[in-house]
Amino acid sequence: MHYVQGRYIARVNWIMLEIKLPKEIHKTPLAMEIMLNSLYQMSAKIVWWDKYWKGKVKDWFSLEMVSIEGNVKFFIRTGAFYKNVIEAQLYAQYPDIEIHEVPDYTRYVDYRGKEGDWEMISTEYALTKEDAYPIKTYVDYGMDKEGVKEEFKIDPLTSIIEYLGSIGKDEQIWIQILVQSASKRHKITSGKKKGQMGNWQDEGKEIIDELTKRNEKTPEGTPSFKMMLTTKGENEIIAAVERNMGKFGFDCGIRAAYFGKKDKADFSHIKALGGLLRPFTTFNLNGFKGGDQTYGWDFPWQDYDKTRL
Repeated sequence: MHYVQGRYIARVNWIMLEIKLPKEIHKTPLAMEIMLNSLYQMSAKIVWWDKYWKGKVKDWFSLEMVSIEGNVKFFIRTGAFYKNVIEAQLYAQYPDIEIHEVPDYTRYVDYRGKEGDWEMISTEYALTKEDAYPIKTYVDYGMDKEGVKEEFKIDPLTSIIEYLGSIGKDEQIWIQILVQSASKRHKITSGKKKGQMGNWQDEGKEIIDELTKRNEKTPEGTPSFKMMLTTKGENEIIAAVERNMGKFGFDCGIRAAYFGKKDKADFSHIKALGGLLRPFTTFNLNGFKGGDQTYGWDFPWQDYDKTRL
């Protein structure tokens, strides 16, 4: 299975599309959400013949923000066969942008440990709670409303872009978000589908059932009506989870890496990378935490297997 999948993936012709933005964009982030929904449709379900005989896997895409010596760029990494579709979807929502196929920026960094010219530190991000809990989105920041004056807008990406633009010569930062239509990874624990594998929507239903206690019965077998006693905070969580269940779901992998020439590398960036996605974190719902990293253990024995680079 791994062999045929590896052979299939090796045959994919990957290309890099650079997206150049105009100085001002007056549309709400909903336009980008519509564009991302098209990526969900592209990585459709695979029939068993293609999966087991041809090794086909769900197609994935990489959405990337990159700073090269403080110059911030935006890329989409995709299979070449999706180029025209992605360009059409982007131009449909943002007619004033420019899209160009460019060389892969990662090829210009010679990182080979002690043999290379660059030092690297990197981290991956993980969710703090289950998939069904949403992170803080543009809706929570009020960016879904049109006609809001610029001075009253709060854009959570601003702090990230400012940080990316702050690095100097011989430094780079890469942020890569890999997206693929969601698979059924949640084991259902109650109801008619108990024991089956479900998606984030099934997980969301279980969370709501737990908060509302609507499946509980009195000793007489009648509903307990505990759902009428939910608190304001619990009602907000229920509303957020229900809103999240109505969206297209993606399996995502998010990682960030800092590169610096060996005589200029600043390893303090691992702390900044760890808190990079803090604007999208809430304590009552979901957020991001640092996952595996290649530098910065608190104690020497944590690196017992020499995973630090």
